Amino acid sequence: MNYLPNQAARDTYKYFLMAEHKLLDRQTAEETAKANGKEVRRDIFHYLFRSRDPVTGIELSKEQLLADAGLLIAAGSDGVSLTCAAAMFYLVRNPACLEKLTREIRSSFAALEDVRLPKLNQCTYLCAVVEEALRLAPCVASAFPREVLRGGLNVDGEHIPAGMTVGVSAYALHHNETYFPDSFAFKPERWLGDEASVAAAKSAFCTFGVGPYNCIGKNVAYLACKLVLAKLVYAYDVKAPEGNVVGGGGGDLEKGRQREGEFQMLDYLVAYRSGPMLQFKAM
Repeated sequence: MNYLPNQAARDTYKYFLMAEHKLLDRQTAEETAKANGKEVRRDIFHYLFRSRDPVTGIELSKEQLLADAGLLIAAGSDGVSLTCAAAMFYLVRNPACLEKLTREIRSSFAALEDVRLPKLNQCTYLCAVVEEALRLAPCVASAFPREVLRGGLNVDGEHIPAGMTVGVSAYALHHNETYFPDSFAFKPERWLGDEASVAAAKSAFCTFGVGPYNCIGKNVAYLACKLVLAKLVYAYDVKAPEGNVVGGGGGDLEKGRQREGEFQMLDYLVAYRSGPMLQFKAM
């Protein structure tokens, strides 16, 4: 692998080595606790280690566990970090929103260690900020591909034959003006409006996918984003440095990336970003 010219391939190799080490450490901890009669940590890998095929009784192979480890580590970190970065980018560019969120969090909790469930879910403006950040910066911005089944499919008056792959990106849906008026604006209030408009927005919201195969870690991701943002604005006063906030578009960028107020992402299965660069002052 050291001789491959592609840096991305080398980075991927290093990533899976790290995932393998983490998996082995977790497996050792499981076996040690069990051997010493101690309480076993019942996380997702506890159940993966114990899972068996209901028909054959075969357990997951090392390769399958490693694939799960690589997936879960990335899914449990990249999406949350992207959403929190996007939320802070938009909050510092919209001081009234940041002030409203800060006021809600600091008035709801007496101390930093009190910032937790179930009261966290009662912070309605925090929930709206997370939803709006997920809308504007979906963790997977590209389309979820689906194969057209036998008989074909009619979409908007056009027939698509069987076997074709179709899909609509979350980014495109989240900027449909029918469901999200002024779609490029950061407006957490759109998730707190009248019942009909909120229902319409939710019907087109698909950051985590839709249906029975939507993201298995959705609830964990929501909780992590709320915890990070709430603890951040509780403990710190946040502002943008002098000049442009790193992470936005610009006139010197390619077509489609020229909005200074739009958080920029690159689509590599999960989204990548640069910035924002912010200043924090401890309370």
